[in-house]
Amino acid sequence: SVADRLRLPDLLIAENCDYGHYLQKKYGLPNNRFRYLTHGADDRVFFPRDRPPPRDVFRVSYHGTYVASHGLDTIVDAAKLLSVHPDIRFEFYGTGPEQERIEKLAHDYGLLNIRFHGHVPREELLDGLSQAHVCLGVFGATRQDLFTIQNKLWEGLAMRRPVLSGDAPTVRAALRPGEEIYLVERGKPEALANAILDLKYNPEHRERIARQGHQRFVAGSSVAAIGTQAATILKELIANSERPKRSVESEHS
Repeated sequence: SVADRLRLPDLLIAENCDYGHYLQKKYGLPNNRFRYLTHGADDRVFFPRDRPPPRDVFRVSYHGTYVASHGLDTIVDAAKLLSVHPDIRFEFYGTGPEQERIEKLAHDYGLLNIRFHGHVPREELLDGLSQAHVCLGVFGATRQDLFTIQNKLWEGLAMRRPVLSGDAPTVRAALRPGEEIYLVERGKPEALANAILDLKYNPEHRERIARQGHQRFVAGSSVAAIGTQAATILKELIANSERPKRSVESEHS
């Protein structure tokens, strides 16, 4: 069973305490078995590029898998509300089980401010993200959404772009709202649309979030930072596993 397999390791690594407590309760695992290690992004791929956003339009990007839990309906409904602002453009990158339905929804609304790129080569995606005024995160409210910080958030921060996503205690525990990330109530198109307008008309705030979010990423969620945290966790595990052995050896010395 899953529970039996999870009891085998000496150490279990979860993204955060919320996830750890959920697994502990569901599978009856000891709390002291868990250590926590943040998600992040590969900053050898996702890093700031010298491709500034255009001046004639305000680009809002979403990249990732089209799944119901990511709240893509909320984004499309916000785009509908913002269709009266012809200079605000939404760029969607990715594929997934919800792609056909989401594209049909935008078509049924008659929206001309959304472009669906589908799956694109990596460099094309990175160029698109680097030219985004705002990178969107996740706006669904499933248990999975609320327990984790999705990779797309870290990837936007890694590229030094302002990230706008749905509010959750897990996100607040990792990133300062209004300083390193912009958060709105999940599942509320009006809140998302208003946040996009706020960021559009406050470029200094937008750039401050981008700068400070990137600094937070480098310090805690880059490849080097995660590697340092992982090494500390593993060294602790090794040290703890060696203590009983040393004790026995000392008794016979």
